[in-house]
Amino acid sequence: MSYENLINLADVKVGMSQDAIAALPTVEYTPDGEVDPACCICMCDYDECESINKLKCGHCFHTGCLEQWLKTHTACPICKDPTPGEKRTLTPERNAEEVIRPVERTDEPEELEESL
Repeated sequence: MSYENLINLADVKVGMSQDAIAALPTVEYTPDGEVDPACCICMCDYDECESINKLKCGHCFHTGCLEQWLKTHTACPICKDPTPGEKRTLTPERNAEEVIRPVERTDEPEELEESL
């Protein structure tokens, strides 16, 4: 991998966009036993009638906690189920072939043996 390709890796983004995170469903917490009483990210209990985010897998989290998590991840922190929405990975302009390519062999086997 060349130096230029390594520099380009800094542009690779993971996680979800702010728009996709904002589009996640919000529910009101009620202590009826259907939802865990605490956010597993910050370990704090939910307040009654607090707005929390619910992922398609059914796990719930504080909105702020989940937002921070999804900026760098694209799966539920508990079950690793992929979250809905836009995933930001390699762009079409900078696909995997540009970033990861096979190493070209420069030395012949005889030359390697002589150097040992």
